[in-house]
Amino acid sequence: ATGLLNELLAEAADREVELEAEKAAEEAVVQKVIEEKAAKLAAEEELEDELSRQVKDLNSEMDACLENLGQWREQRRREDEALRKELEEQHSCRGAPDLAVVGRAIDAPDSGDE
Repeated sequence: ATGLLNELLAEAADREVELEAEKAAEEAVVQKVIEEKAAKLAAEEELEDELSRQVKDLNSEMDACLENLGQWREQRRREDEALRKELEEQHSCRGAPDLAVVGRAIDAPDSGDE
């Protein structure tokens, strides 16, 4: 009976060692999955941060372009105004009618005298 008891105790001890080994293996697998998911999440967050930075840079570039376009339009408007005044002065010195009046007459719809 003692031999049988010793054999059962040895089998129980062996089974406990096997269960501990299986548990350790399962924990290692779970830990590996957790680490892989954490690495994937970190990579996604890094990509998201990079995309966010690129969007901010693009917005800044677009704002600068729009500001430059606005400045260019204002400069063109001033240059056009200066040229119009210069042409009016040149033509008014020769006794020609005011270009603004001529321009309005040209742009006016026909009066229907046909």
